[in-house]
Amino acid sequence: AGGGGSVAHEQHKTNYYAMFHCGLAYQYTGDKRYAKFVADMLTDYAKKYPGWGLHPLTLSALRGRLFWQTLNESVWLVHTSVAYDCIYNTLSKDQRRFIEKNLLENMADFIMNGCEGQRKNHEMFNHMHNHATWATAAVGMAGMAMNNETLVRKALYGSDETGKNGGFIRQMDWLFSPDGYYAEGAYYERYAIWPFVMFAQCIQHNKPELKIFEYRDSILKKAADALVQMSYERLPSESESWIFGFTAFRQIRFCCISVDRHFPKVSAHILYTKLRHPRLYQAEFFFIYEEFDLYRSLTIPVVWH
Repeated sequence: AGGGGSVAHEQHKTNYYAMFHCGLAYQYTGDKRYAKFVADMLTDYAKKYPGWGLHPLTLSALRGRLFWQTLNESVWLVHTSVAYDCIYNTLSKDQRRFIEKNLLENMADFIMNGCEGQRKNHEMFNHMHNHATWATAAVGMAGMAMNNETLVRKALYGSDETGKNGGFIRQMDWLFSPDGYYAEGAYYERYAIWPFVMFAQCIQHNKPELKIFEYRDSILKKAADALVQMSYERLPSESESWIFGFTAFRQIRFCCISVDRHFPKVSAHILYTKLRHPRLYQAEFFFIYEEFDLYRSLTIPVVWH
């Protein structure tokens, strides 16, 4: 086991990306080999995860179980929830029960509450911070994929479900200025915008009555616009500036497709058919050129990686 960049760390990342993309590939193609790949890997993790204690490295005050910090556990669950959602209808009730009890519910509880020897996760989950945004998105999306309303409420309104002491909605109130600037700065706005918009689209699909993209005078749309305004093209003489500009702009392109119904001059071409399983998302893909209407806004970061 190791920290960021270690063999184990990178393998777990590779695994969640593989499940994420294969889940979407199953939706796009209907080829059950993709679904089986995801199901087999989820089952393998579900067999092992309950027996894993805290990560052996003590580099973080909030250690994970798969990773050296809980943050990475949240990122893993965001991607894996999408994969599970995509293949949900291919699984038997026994398979779902096994995966949910041993892996998804188990990991969501760990992200929210920690485990023996580490109970500070509770504070992180309710904090106003990018780690908490990933955490609430992970718990909420897992909850939606499993039809677990308790997890969804805690993700939206904090552990106590009041909305006064934590939760995704409170983060939208506290972490952005009225014009969309992110409290932790431009670099972390680039990082946090992904779970903000990803989870918001799940909310829009499952709880349209919340009108999440209209909340606080459309603060998430303003956040995406603010990120565009703070980004720039490559500066060849400044390698670090170029790295930020590139990674930020990659996130921005994804966000623009996600949050605007008519965003002009987007030179993307998508040829996928209608998704077969609409638990988290549903949209019809079609050729996009210069203008489009993605009327139910499926998050499609796969296009931009």
